[in-house]
Amino acid sequence: MTRNPAYEVVVVGGGPAGLTTSLYTTRLGHRTAVVNREGGRYASVTSVHNFLGVSEDASGREVSELAVDQLEEYGADFYRDGVREIERVGEAAGTGDAEAGSDGSDDSRSDEARDFENEADADTQFRVTADNVDLLTDRIVLATGFEDVPPRVRGLRQFVGGGLHYCLHCDAYTLGDEPVFVLGNDDHAAEMAMLMLNFTDDVDLLLDDEEPEWSDETAEQVAAHPVEVVADRVDHAFAAGDEADSIHDQKSEAETAEGPAGDPWLGGLAFA
Repeated sequence: MTRNPAYEVVVVGGGPAGLTTSLYTTRLGHRTAVVNREGGRYASVTSVHNFLGVSEDASGREVSELAVDQLEEYGADFYRDGVREIERVGEAAGTGDAEAGSDGSDDSRSDEARDFENEADADTQFRVTADNVDLLTDRIVLATGFEDVPPRVRGLRQFVGGGLHYCLHCDAYTLGDEPVFVLGNDDHAAEMAMLMLNFTDDVDLLLDDEEPEWSDETAEQVAAHPVEVVADRVDHAFAAGDEADSIHDQKSEAETAEGPAGDPWLGGLAFA
């Protein structure tokens, strides 16, 4: 029978939050494992910002690999795997009353709890099923982060990190005083557009042929700020240096810039 490890803490997610959490729990003496599915927002970052003591020449993936090495040096385990299911086990799942073993000992743990190589104590509550490993743990920390939903604009997805950004606090500073588009039609989009005025005087709020869904209070605030609301449908994105085609209106965010390693940089958007 294959016997899988048991832990006191399993952290699901290996981004900055998950790695920091697991480092603390490990240093506090708790048996800790991290299960991280490849990918994620941080892994795609080509240049790290706002991270004290870390060079901005480092990528998110490079910083993560250093953090994993440090974590493993302290004795934690790191699984490059995707979690498929988390379920309660033993008494926590209401599987029945405790039974005494033949030697009179307390045999309250479930059969599946006894299938793990570490001694699972009375606090053991969860079974974590990943694609390639099963883990048992007393506590679960979910640090799964964000999953960005790309805009439904033709050609725009290729510019992630090269003009297309999802995090104002992460990236707004790097945009300088350049023109900025905010794409959306709800309160959040309107608030982001107004916040961007702290970084640039040229902010357009693109509704992409949708009706505004923000509150009356937000509508008053937008009207009071120098934000241009553009109702037209956004047809497609084009790279810096490319000529826009015959679409009747266009506006450029950058002129000739290229992203890291020569990746294309967003030049602008064309409107239908």
